[in-house]
Amino acid sequence: MRKGFTIVAAFLFFIALVIQAQPRNVVAPAVNGPDAVAANLVNPVCASCHSLDRVKNKTAGNAGWTATIARIKEKGANLTDQQVPVVADFLTRAASTFTVAPEVAG
Repeated sequence: MRKGFTIVAAFLFFIALVIQAQPRNVVAPAVNGPDAVAANLVNPVCASCHSLDRVKNKTAGNAGWTATIARIKEKGANLTDQQVPVVADFLTRAASTFTVAPEVAG
């Protein structure tokens, strides 16, 4: 009986860890205007793995953003080689003013 309880407790702990590791549900608003293409790339690509607060709080120049984007692209970010400089330029200018959408429950 005690062994069964331990197994169930370990399983529930594992499930809790898996749930905690999942990215949060964030609904990012579509952006219009001259930065629409880049902003609408950043929203789904970045928010697929982490909070957009992380993007907003990072400060870097163009070379720093290009390196960061290249690193996340290696980890599976859905960006083409042609999109990298577009996103890097946008984030260099606008990351600190980035609009972060509120989290949606569930």
